[in-house]
Amino acid sequence: MSDRQGSVSYLVDFLQNPTSFIPVLLVVGNFGAGKSWLLRKVATETGTRLVNVNRLLAEKIDPDTPEDALGESCAELYQDLLKEARTTPLLLDNLELLFQFPHMNFVFEAEHQMKGRPGRLVLALPCTVRADGVLLFDGQDTFSLSVNPRMERVIVLHKEAKDA
Repeated sequence: MSDRQGSVSYLVDFLQNPTSFIPVLLVVGNFGAGKSWLLRKVATETGTRLVNVNRLLAEKIDPDTPEDALGESCAELYQDLLKEARTTPLLLDNLELLFQFPHMNFVFEAEHQMKGRPGRLVLALPCTVRADGVLLFDGQDTFSLSVNPRMERVIVLHKEAKDA
């Protein structure tokens, strides 16, 4: 079984058999590693709603929103998604716009909102994992956060080499 196929099976099991106390799962990898492919495949197999967060933000937030209010609008929309995920599984992809607001620790907020709830949440993040468990977004320490292994599981995807 390929690494990707194993990840599909793992995610399907996570969504359909919520027996663990871990409500949030992170799928991480650099751009082009296959995060979106993985979430689309799992959404198709399980019927789970897949949300492209960047697209949703672009559709729902007025382009004339002043920059100082943009972070608040993004946070409100993200909170609405977390409310949905409390009761039903949800896959969130393309979260890059949220990285513009480093004060918004969206992984921590997801853990907090989902704790003790029956829903399951999968976040796909374009980042790498340092040996000490810190997630680096675009290689920037300024947008990093530590992985708490008690609260979340992490699937790390690597870009596969193209066959010659």
